[in-house]
This record gives sequence, structure tokens and C-alpha cells, in this order.
Amino acid sequence: MQKTVGIPRALYYFQYGPAWRRFFQELDYPVVLSSPTDGKLIEKGAMLSVEEACLPIKILHGHVAQLCEKGVTYIFLPRLISLLKGSFTCPKIAGAPEMIQSAFTQRPILLSPSIRAGENPLTACYELGRELDRSASRVRKAWTVACENSGGPVEKRDPEALRVALLGHPYLLYDSGANMRLREKLEDQKILVCTPDEYDPEDLRERAADMTEKRIFWSTGEETVGYILALLDNEPKPDGFIFVTSFGCGVDSFILNVGQRLIQKKSQIPYLELSLDEHAGEAGFDTRIEAFIDMLERRRERGKSA
Repeated sequence: MQKTVGIPRALYYFQYGPAWRRFFQELDYPVVLSSPTDGKLIEKGAMLSVEEACLPIKILHGHVAQLCEKGVTYIFLPRLISLLKGSFTCPKIAGAPEMIQSAFTQRPILLSPSIRAGENPLTACYELGRELDRSASRVRKAWTVACENSGGPVEKRDPEALRVALLGHPYLLYDSGANMRLREKLEDQKILVCTPDEYDPEDLRERAADMTEKRIFWSTGEETVGYILALLDNEPKPDGFIFVTSFGCGVDSFILNVGQRLIQKKSQIPYLELSLDEHAGEAGFDTRIEAFIDMLERRRERGKSA
């Protein structure tokens, strides 16, 4: 029976998932993905994780449980410590492999290489190669192929559409199951949605570093601050900001405050905070979004008539 590698659709899968898949496929290991996040998966993850865990970690537990049920040989869950030098992921992200080991006593083998900015990424790849019985030369080739950027079509944008910028961690912004289809709901109303992946992360971090005496400790927080600055310093500016956060997130409790102060200092652009957990109701969530969009539309109309 052929061995398989399971990858949970959680955490930084939404940024690096395509590269991870190609890497294992180049090593001739079939990749099995968990299904997209839904209510049942969130409920199961909440039951399996500790109560004080944030929503993204509970979602991760649900995805891992599903991969266990699918009978994969390995589960790939890298220990992401830092993504760029000088900043770090939050402790729960860095400690995710240990949390999974504790929650799942009967589970597939975890592939959890440590990834630190500034270290040669091939070091982690060679570690995987040894566990998967693949030669160093083959690992190097697989890494090269995985890093190739195939690109994609450029999206056409309506310059007259309302522009709303989404702020937050990638595993909340890009997981439709976690954020209750926020982006799709905005786009259904002909809203032009802006996200941080439209910018170079290093450029965003440099913008944030220029504003502060000390670099922001957390990588996503630093990117978020840089993203706000980039949007406020360029035209056209967004008509509104939506910060998507998970209840109890320590990083966001700080970054939310910094972001609000920046927006208030440099503009009069409206700002909405959406806090998510496993108990969040979609009806109330939708009502807040609709009220926010109505307010943006009225604000634009008043601006045109002034």
C-alpha cells in the first residue's frame, strides 16, 4: 500500500499550501488534503482541543482528526517559528505540533520540521527527505520545483466599486469556512475586496519598521500594520477596513489597537472589527456586514453631493 502525506487545510496552508503539495508530489508521495472548513469540522476541533485555544487552533484539530480518519501515513504540520528575520509567529502556531501530539495519541506520523527565518530552508527539506527515505539530490530538485511561481490571470477590477480592505491573519482571511464566507459575501454585493497578499510581505514589514522605534515582534502583526500604511499612503484608498480576528487572540489585542490608531490618525475611513469563535452566529455576522456596507454607501453618496 502506497504511503500518503496528509496536509490539513489550516493555519499557513492558505499561504504555502500549493508549494507544500508540489514538494511532496515531486517526491512521489500522494498528498491527501482535508476537506474545506465547515461547521461540523469546527465543532469536532473544539471538542478535541483545550478550551482556551483560539479558533484557528481548534480548526486545525478538526482537520487533523479528519486526516486521521482518512488513514494517511503522515501528517505534514511544520513548526513555523519565524517567517522573516526579526519577527515571529505566535506561541500557539509555533507549538501546534506539540498540541496535536497531546490531543491525538493514536495518529499518523507527524512531519514537523522547524522553520526559522534566516536558516537555509533546505535544512528542513533534508530533514523531511530523511524521514521519507529520499536522497538529498531529489529533495533539492523537489524544493526547486515547489518554489516555482506559476502565476495566474490578473483580475479585472471596477474602479467605481466600493473598496473594502480585509485585515488579519491569513488563516482567517482566506479560510471561507472560518470567516463564514466573508469575502464571497462582500463580492456578491459588488464590493472590491483588497487583501495583504497583493503586496510583497517584506515591503509591508519595512513600512511598519519605519514607523516604529522597535520592530513589531509578530510577523503577521507587522505585515498588518505595513498593509494599513500602504493603503493609506496610496490611491485609491479603501472606503472601509474590516479586521477579522479570533476571540482571545493575544497578538490581535495589540495589533487591533495599533491599527485603529493609525486609521484614525491618517484618515477618517470607517473600521469594523469582526471577532470569530466556534459560537459565532452567521445571522448576526451578516447583519453587521450589511450595516457596515450600507454606511459606506451612504458615506460615498454624501461625498459625491458635497
